[in-house]
Amino acid sequence: MIRNIFVIALILIASASSAKSQPLIVVELFTSSVCPACPPADRKLLELSQKENIITLGCHVSYMNSPPAFDKLSQEFCDIRQHGYVGLTEEKRIYTPQMIVNGKHLFIGSNDAKLESALKSAENESVQLIQMEVKNDGVIYFSLPSTEYGSYRLWAFGYKNQGETSVYARPAISYNNLGAWQGFATTQSFQKPDVPIDGIIIIAQENGYEGIIAAGELKF
Repeated sequence: MIRNIFVIALILIASASSAKSQPLIVVELFTSSVCPACPPADRKLLELSQKENIITLGCHVSYMNSPPAFDKLSQEFCDIRQHGYVGLTEEKRIYTPQMIVNGKHLFIGSNDAKLESALKSAENESVQLIQMEVKNDGVIYFSLPSTEYGSYRLWAFGYKNQGETSVYARPAISYNNLGAWQGFATTQSFQKPDVPIDGIIIIAQENGYEGIIAAGELKF
């Protein structure tokens, strides 16, 4: 009996250790409710958002809007972000649904094979954790890790949960450019956005729109 309990304990410890060792991965999806090809990618992002080691962000673009079709979640800063990505890669097309993993792997969001390949590659990429907390005065404090010296940009996105009946995972509704960062360990802060949000995601990227080297999520 004691031996069985001991074996179970070892299994639980091993499982916990394995969960903790899972690599942090960031998956973004540029999408639109106006896009007829987007629902499969939207559902895939929702599925990924249930995984503890994956930070997901839905960025609804506005360039797909054409009266009377209008995406209520669309944001112009999502258009700008997608153009920023495309401008620094060999990918010269702007389209939906476009999925991006760790700021490096760009592909059609409904392509399961491409997603599987990107997630496999991401398992060997180092994305460090940004610790976050919010104080009673509405100020969000975040601790940046120490990493290789470089030119990085810090982005913050506030998102709103859409409820159990929606296929949209963590759509971005607010945006903050938190400035440059050189890779030194430090703690910074900014005011919580003055809009109803359910969480904040902070991303640190090389040269603004290249590889993601650190990320964190704070749920309210």
